Amino acid sequence: MKYSFIKPDPKPLLTASTKIWIFMIVLVVGSIFAANYFILSQTKIIHSDAKNMVKENAKYEKDIQKIQHNTKIYLNKTNFIEEIYASNETLKKEIKNIFTQIPNSIILTKVMIKNNSLILKGLSKSREEYHSKLLPKLKARYDINQVEFYENKDGYYDFISKNKTGHK
Repeated sequence: MKYSFIKPDPKPLLTASTKIWIFMIVLVVGSIFAANYFILSQTKIIHSDAKNMVKENAKYEKDIQKIQHNTKIYLNKTNFIEEIYASNETLKKEIKNIFTQIPNSIILTKVMIKNNSLILKGLSKSREEYHSKLLPKLKARYDINQVEFYENKDGYYDFISKNKTGHK
């Protein structure tokens, strides 16, 4: 028995609008999974980069400490060298002053200069010549002056003069 004059069309299981909606849902879910995968992979890359940067930072900090330590050493050496240079300049001036103060009649055989002392060994024609010509110049520079005379076979006097200053 037929109730209709028209032959019925078969109904599709999914209509066109349903197919579009399903395609859109699959597309959005796929996009979400793809974005999730991309974000996770980028997160791993960023974490590994961060670990590498931490290691590099630790290395740089050690290098900085070594450089600072070496800088301190070099500054200390530089200061020490400058002190030696200044001391040498002072010593040069002192030696020059000593030799300019020695009268021609007194012959030096040995001169020793240490921190704050001067030891002179030499020959003098007489004790008075030493006391009148050299000793006043030494007394002007040094606080303590000691001299010992020894008469030699030539008639000259060998002397050892020890001079010290109380400061320095």
